[in-house]
Amino acid sequence: MKKLLWIIAGLFAASPSFAQQDPMYSQYLYNMLTVNPAYAGSHEQLSTVLFYRNQWTGFKGAPVTTNISVHSPFKNTNGAWGINAFNDRIGVQKQDYLNLNYAYRIISSKGTLSLGMSAGVYQFSNNYNELQMGQGDPLFSGNETYKLFNFGFGAYYKTSKMALGISVPHFLNRAMVNRMAYKAVNPADHLYLTGSYLIFLSDDYVFKPSAMIRYVNNAPMQMDLNATIIYKNSLYMGISYRTINEASLMVQYQLNKNWWFGYAYDVPFGVVKSISRGSHEIFLGFDISFDKTKMLSPRYF
Repeated sequence: MKKLLWIIAGLFAASPSFAQQDPMYSQYLYNMLTVNPAYAGSHEQLSTVLFYRNQWTGFKGAPVTTNISVHSPFKNTNGAWGINAFNDRIGVQKQDYLNLNYAYRIISSKGTLSLGMSAGVYQFSNNYNELQMGQGDPLFSGNETYKLFNFGFGAYYKTSKMALGISVPHFLNRAMVNRMAYKAVNPADHLYLTGSYLIFLSDDYVFKPSAMIRYVNNAPMQMDLNATIIYKNSLYMGISYRTINEASLMVQYQLNKNWWFGYAYDVPFGVVKSISRGSHEIFLGFDISFDKTKMLSPRYF
């Protein structure tokens, strides 16, 4: 049975029919640079966030993701920079990614429109020896490593009450095929649409509905629907429903103007429920500004 689970996990990593290849985050609103380069500099200060996600715990070979992103505006210009890196493991496949982001912001009295682009490199590694299929099967033995360059772009518009984003983080991918073993690395195009809005209920409470639409070539469209209550601009409590039969319970806390952290627990439904105890996701964020007039607190977007 364990061998079968490893094979299934490997197929999730390698088969084109499972086209969702980017890491998935429940608390994506606090890690938007991973999907949209135009988000760089949106906090008006140096902003760092470290994410860890353990998906489908109890299922051997399930995804485990570590991600770090850093971004900041350039001083005295409308430009901004960002760096995003992640390590993603699923089954026998390991995916490492590093990209650089640049955004140009058009600032007006009504809001800020940011246009961004990114460039980076993927490294895919497959260790088929972990499948333990036995001897004599050349398709499932040995190690492979591929590198793949990538380009992406996005747009992000923000006001004091709303934020909208659209991005294509993979634009100039090139399939890499091992003709001898008939194995391929072929990242699918991803399109992300994001939006959130603030409704001020009282001096202490703010309601923030938000959504993400994720479209991937050769896969059904997915949607995240979120509802968050913000208490005294520091405690964030939210629920989310993902259309791939998954719900999330989330809490974030902004300790002060510099430190903030969050936790999410995903509850699976359907087939995954029978093999998994859910998913855990945590993040730690740190913001710092060398210009005290630009300290961003509270954090809404």
